[in-house]
Amino acid sequence: MKYLVFVFASVFIFSAQAESSGRDWSVNPISIFSIILGDTYKPDTGSSETRTGQTLSVEFGRNMGAFEVGPILSYSYFKDDSDKDTTTLFGGYFRFNFVENAPGTMLVPFARVSYVFGDYKNEPNVGSSTTTKANILRLRAGATWFPVNDYVAIEGFAEYSDRQYKIDTGDYKYDGTTLNGAFAVYF
Repeated sequence: MKYLVFVFASVFIFSAQAESSGRDWSVNPISIFSIILGDTYKPDTGSSETRTGQTLSVEFGRNMGAFEVGPILSYSYFKDDSDKDTTTLFGGYFRFNFVENAPGTMLVPFARVSYVFGDYKNEPNVGSSTTTKANILRLRAGATWFPVNDYVAIEGFAEYSDRQYKIDTGDYKYDGTTLNGAFAVYF
């Protein structure tokens, strides 16, 4: 944790001294399409249940043209026939842009990795709830499109998620691939 904070602080402090290009910072306030459509994950436990839910995440990033880095705050809600789960997470992301993300560029293809960790709460329909730790690794490939101006973007991407939870009754893993979209604002 302390190394993650150190890396982000170093990038933000040293990059804040660089000359502004107009797309230096970004905010991705909400994963709109993920909330509307939901995500579906099938457990890796041999169960036939399918879990559906929504994820709301806020990301603040530093754009350095060829790559972007920043913190993530995320809240997820998943439900199946037997229980519901909520997860509150904090972490960060690193994004490599295949084309420099600078004013005047309309389409920026990218690859991205993010890692978040935090609290996971399971509330079964019958029985008592359990709170434990969660770790989520996400790999993304997609493109950022600036259709109107140099500052408001629409992102489309495929994402693979590997979610790991450590609970008193055992370790659980959910993984899956989704197609998502999001809005981003650069300034």
